[in-house]
Amino acid sequence: MLDVIFIHIPKTAGTSILSIFNAHYGQDKVVHLKRKDIEHAEKIDTISKSISPKVKVLHGHFTYGEVSPILHESRDVKLITFIRHPVSRVVSNFFFFKKRIALGKVSAVDQGRADESLMTYAELPESRNRISHFLDGLDLKDLFYIGEVEHFESDVRIMCAKLNIDIHDLPYDNKNKLFETSSYSISDEERRAIMALNDKDMVLYQQLIDTKARLLT
Repeated sequence: MLDVIFIHIPKTAGTSILSIFNAHYGQDKVVHLKRKDIEHAEKIDTISKSISPKVKVLHGHFTYGEVSPILHESRDVKLITFIRHPVSRVVSNFFFFKKRIALGKVSAVDQGRADESLMTYAELPESRNRISHFLDGLDLKDLFYIGEVEHFESDVRIMCAKLNIDIHDLPYDNKNKLFETSSYSISDEERRAIMALNDKDMVLYQQLIDTKARLLT
């Protein structure tokens, strides 16, 4: 019986959390979906059909709208996500894109974007307000738990405690070894510009932080 749905907003440590779920529940009880698995809204039924009676966790880059039918059918499913400050998330996603270019894992068109700047990337419609896109339609009070990448270790341990998962060493999967995001310094002007480009995410991010605090009281 399904126990957890984890919405993996891009570049919010979801791959590391997937490793925890696989280790605890067993890979045969965890369904992980990539965007290519759910490219069109009409494939929502495909998601539902992925949930056999033995599946405990559904994890992936799906939106709230794409899994809301499942949540409406079973009120006992725990909805979890991790978030990240919108500026840090955009910067991390930018360098992840650069990594995929370097490894030849993008289309021929995107391969020609190797010299694209952070701000050019950040201004693209598909780079903006991604948190809001993935959580659109969600009533925040329906979240079982919210973690922050900025507090990854403590928040993962809290999540595991709430799910009765024993954990010792924390995994740090999918770390970008080609481009070290933490060593990249953006200017105050760039930071303000990225915040403005992600105005919806900035508002939602604060609401999520406030909701997280209430969940922990």
